[in-house]
Amino acid sequence: MALMIGITTMSTDKFKKCSPLIVLNLAATFVQHVASIASELSHYPEILMKGSNVTVTSTTSDDNGVTDNDIALAESIEILVTG
Repeated sequence: MALMIGITTMSTDKFKKCSPLIVLNLAATFVQHVASIASELSHYPEILMKGSNVTVTSTTSDDNGVTDNDIALAESIEILVTG
């Protein structure tokens, strides 16, 4: 995943990671990895893939904001992206 660049935005109620990938297949593989990580955390973000652009948005609606699960997911995505 070294070919990836990304922009992260965060507010009190959600975080969003937008990452344009160079190749469509990399985007699909990235989505699969994020889904696997989220499943391990029992946390289910919104994952949007448009062409080779992937946006992951995570919030915990039961707690009306960003929780430790959201932070753990964001950190795991960063590790996935940066290796």
